[in-house]
Formats: sequence, structure tokens, C-alpha cells
Amino acid sequence: ARAPSRDTPASDSRRSPTASSTSTGSPSILRGSAKAWVRFNGTAATVTQAYNVSSISKASAGNYTVNFTASVGTANYAVVGAGGEAANSGTDAATVGICTTPPTATACTLRTFNQVGTLKDFQTLNIAVICP
Repeated sequence: ARAPSRDTPASDSRRSPTASSTSTGSPSILRGSAKAWVRFNGTAATVTQAYNVSSISKASAGNYTVNFTASVGTANYAVVGAGGEAANSGTDAATVGICTTPPTATACTLRTFNQVGTLKDFQTLNIAVICP
């Protein structure tokens, strides 16, 4: 067994790496973990791989909405992301930000920018939604 962390008390449920199942058969996710994540092609807005993401819609260059399969339970979450172009292409790396459109428990709107702050599509984008 693992020794208790100095940062997290042994009684804190966040210590356990296992998830349980709900009565609907879908996994429940531990507090503070990614409740949704997606890897997608930003140019075509196509999902490569995902968890709890039903679709990506693209409004314009670098402007996307990530739709969740199931509610993440709150609109108060953190979105982290990274991305870029094909390996060795010598082009930009993506900066990912949440739009001014307020996030909801079922979707969030994101923007991706190049290194000079221009909205841009990127070949590969990776996004994770971390909930309290």
C-alpha cells in the first residue's frame, strides 16, 4: 500500500486512484481529476481520441466548442490545453484559452492562438477539463 501523502489526508477521497460506477454504468470521476479530455485535429475539427466528449464544433479559425457527452456537474472548472503543428514543421505551438462565452456543465468554448496572438487552427490540440 502507498504511504499517505503529506499534501492529502488519508481520509480524503482524492487519494484513491480507482473510480466507481454509477447506477447507469458510466464511471464516476474522482474530485479534482479530468472529467473530460480530447485530442483533436483543429483544422478539420475532428476528434482523434476522447473521454466524455461527444463532438467538437468550429465556429471560425481557432474558435471551437467542446461538447461533453455527460454533464461535468459544474461550470466552475479549469481547462488546460496544448497543441501544435506536425513534427519538425518549424511552425507555431498553440496557446489555448477559454472564450468570453461562459462555460457550462455541458460545453466550453475555446480559442487557440499562435505565438503572436493570432487566432489559428492547429493540426493537433489536446484539451482536459479538470473539475473541483
